[in-house]
Amino acid sequence: MKNLIVLIFVSFLTIGAFAQSKSVVSCKIWNPESFCDIPDSLITMPRIINADTVFAYSISCNDIDKKENKTAVWLTLSTKDGSSLMFVSGFKNISLINKTNDKKIHPFAILWSDFTYNENGKSNLHYMTSAFKTSKYKSKFSFQKKIDLILIFPNAEKGDKIIIDDFIEAEIQ
Repeated sequence: MKNLIVLIFVSFLTIGAFAQSKSVVSCKIWNPESFCDIPDSLITMPRIINADTVFAYSISCNDIDKKENKTAVWLTLSTKDGSSLMFVSGFKNISLINKTNDKKIHPFAILWSDFTYNENGKSNLHYMTSAFKTSKYKSKFSFQKKIDLILIFPNAEKGDKIIIDDFIEAEIQ
């Protein structure tokens, strides 16, 4: 019994340390003229650090521009050296909770860090879609003090909440 109590206590400390390793700096609506125009100040996630069996599907920024009922949420997290973020298939660990009806929805796309430019200097930017499937995908932030997540939802608005893994919760300002 004593060992069980110690194990539970250590588990809570570990969970608390993970939750505190990332704190929300800001969470806001981001409605650019084009989803291809990414600000220089944006600090995107690193490429795959630790992953098994990943099937990633993308949508171009131009195709997102054509979609109706889309809203980007720009979430900035403060990170400590060695912090990481897990992704699960379909982004099911990332939710937007609607302020009026408590309905939970997941992003249909997330900006990824791999952007290239065409001959006109315009971005060939692609966003990873919720068709994303994985058995294990973990991004580790070794040298970054903050990370920006651009999450695309249908009809997000101020006052809605973003929840990631039940550890990170932020209200859209």
